[in-house]
Amino acid sequence: MYDAISSDILSRWTFPMVPDCNLFPGQSYLRKLNGVSAENDVVASNSAKLRKCIVGKHSSFGDNASVTNSFIGRRCKIGKNVTIRNSFIWDEAVIGDNTTIDQSIVANSAFVGSNCNIPIGSLVSFGVRISDDIKLNKGTALSLVTREGIHVAPDTALLGPTGKGAIYLDSLDGDEAMLEDPASLQKSLIYSLTHLSLSAESVSTFNSHADSDSDDD
Repeated sequence: MYDAISSDILSRWTFPMVPDCNLFPGQSYLRKLNGVSAENDVVASNSAKLRKCIVGKHSSFGDNASVTNSFIGRRCKIGKNVTIRNSFIWDEAVIGDNTTIDQSIVANSAFVGSNCNIPIGSLVSFGVRISDDIKLNKGTALSLVTREGIHVAPDTALLGPTGKGAIYLDSLDGDEAMLEDPASLQKSLIYSLTHLSLSAESVSTFNSHADSDSDDD
């Protein structure tokens, strides 16, 4: 649902609930070229390529950065030659030079180093830090804490010498988890993101043939 609604917003199916209507206090979105809606004080290099994305205030983009079909939060720092596709980058995230992020979520205050690859279906949770030159496996979920909120020891073998966080593991599984916490029914949706695809048609376009059918239809 998060993915589907976000796709609707990017495609402006939710009008007037679109960013540049600035329905909430403190918002300053303007509609720009190439399907971009950006707030005030966004700084982008002349060579940066932003297409069909939403960008929060005080975020910046380095030379030759490419962002497509994605959401960028406030106060984010996107480095040089970064490629972000079909992804969600939340507030105050930092993405180092020459890094690629594809169809993933990078949460608040997360840090992804230079020359990294965050592949399809990854979740980099709040405050996680990934060192330079790290290539994650598809569908990796990283967190600073366990399901119970206990802080984990940094997995430097996976995330590099300056890394913070580890693979997210749910200590309860199956029927036991459902009895303990009904919210666990949704864990497979929350922590398995490989089917997120902002590039796919959203739920609002199902069975819609407005472009090809007659006016009566």
